[in-house]
Amino acid sequence: MATVFVSHVMRRCVICCSRVVVAIALALAAFFAAPLPNGRSAQVGLTDEETLFTFKSDPFLQSVRRAAQVNRAAAASRSTANAKPASEDVVSEIDRLARIRGVHSLTNGSNQVGVTTTGTDAGQMKIRQVRFTSYKLANGLRVLLAPDETASGIAVNLSFDVGSRNEAPEQAGLANLLQNIISQNLNRTIEGEHELSRVEDSKQLQATINQERTSYFSEVTRSKLDFLLLALARQMSLPDITQTRVDEQLVVILGQCKQASEGPFGRVQAMLLELSYQKFAYKHDTICSLPDDNRVSHETIRRFFKTHYGPNNAVLVIAGDFRENDIKKAVKKHFALIPRQAAPPHVDVTNEPPITLERRQIISNSRATSPFYMSAYLTVPSDHADWYALNLLGDILGQGSTARLYTALVAQKLASAVPEGASELRGQSLFRIGARVLPGVNVEKVEAIIDAEIAQIQANGVTEGEMVKARSQERDYAAEQIRTPLGKANVLARAAIYYHDPNRINTELDRMLTVSAEDVRRVAQKYLVRTNRAVVIVQPID
Repeated sequence: MATVFVSHVMRRCVICCSRVVVAIALALAAFFAAPLPNGRSAQVGLTDEETLFTFKSDPFLQSVRRAAQVNRAAAASRSTANAKPASEDVVSEIDRLARIRGVHSLTNGSNQVGVTTTGTDAGQMKIRQVRFTSYKLANGLRVLLAPDETASGIAVNLSFDVGSRNEAPEQAGLANLLQNIISQNLNRTIEGEHELSRVEDSKQLQATINQERTSYFSEVTRSKLDFLLLALARQMSLPDITQTRVDEQLVVILGQCKQASEGPFGRVQAMLLELSYQKFAYKHDTICSLPDDNRVSHETIRRFFKTHYGPNNAVLVIAGDFRENDIKKAVKKHFALIPRQAAPPHVDVTNEPPITLERRQIISNSRATSPFYMSAYLTVPSDHADWYALNLLGDILGQGSTARLYTALVAQKLASAVPEGASELRGQSLFRIGARVLPGVNVEKVEAIIDAEIAQIQANGVTEGEMVKARSQERDYAAEQIRTPLGKANVLARAAIYYHDPNRINTELDRMLTVSAEDVRRVAQKYLVRTNRAVVIVQPID
């Protein structure tokens, strides 16, 4: 199943993963204890780090997984004899992340990872600044270097400012298809270099895509870095795009989409996009919007590559234990001669027509065993001040066993989880609220309770205790996302691509912590109204 580099975030880690719809389907599959599909392309391995980014980069995905962790922990306490070993859980790394909530000091071996504390008050925590250097090659390639002599390796992230939002209607699905081809080529090259491909020397190169960007990243030892940079540079300049490669990856993607659509909740997110947006950029999903005849020529893919994969449309980030002068020489050697391309066409994601009436869709599904509810409210771009208030609103509604929707639905045995969160888009983002309704419970009752909790916040606001807890959670997220060199590299790349401001790695948390309780109440009043939402409900067929 394709991973998503999402969604989305400096807030919850990096680069969002995105192949948006398929990754969300994967998250839902894991959350609902369904078996994980095997159909994802072989070149994209699901490592611990990539799993971390998949869920940490999209608040919705992360909250789904945390809710699942809470439920599994409760089940384990009731029946430890039947508990599943952690090694059997493909996404067990996210369980570890869920357990950091409330932890005020995170360590990596003997090294502090960016959080310092003075006492037990979470408000006294400070996140260490990430030091980095930024420069640009003559061909326009942006380079960010974040040296850290305490790191155990080196992380590399090469990201391009292209995602599904850059596709015209006749190009739907090309960004993901190209990403599959390039990542397949890269891993074939790496696997051919036996020394680099040894497990102890390097993790498999990962590739992720979402609506906003495409990224390729990995971790290596210092001795293997030069070869990795060479492999990435070759794919930026002379990729192997043949009809055979295209056809191979079309088969892979079609298999992923078939598995997602046949699942009990596979169409929920795609339907929400269709209902929420009118402009094509965000209306179609990243993975499964292929041509009707499922045929794409290699010439078409090559043209798309030439348009969007120029060095002047990319950022290269290297973080970890290295000497900066040595790295600059290697970057110049491998990337400086790649020719600049014409600037890609501008995509206007502003002025999305507003939702003036609630849009609702019911999906009847024979594979569903209980109802599933999901609503999406059209809000603001992720560089808007209100986006930060919406994130804290999401924490207060759904994060943890004392959150409002958890106590109103999960604790009352009306739902097994209540995923929520704001996506991170340069256009108008969606604030989503969901509920996995328990069998025998009326979904209309669950929706009414959700609406009542929102109305309570709109009328009476939130408590200072809730704000303290939400801010503490955001500090934990901020610390975790820069815990490793790969985390730092991915955050820097996302900030550079989305906002042209890599220093957001050092300022993002402050934006969160300046949100007031009145800000949270105001955004709930402004955006979380019925005439501004789309609703999708999955109903099981008896």
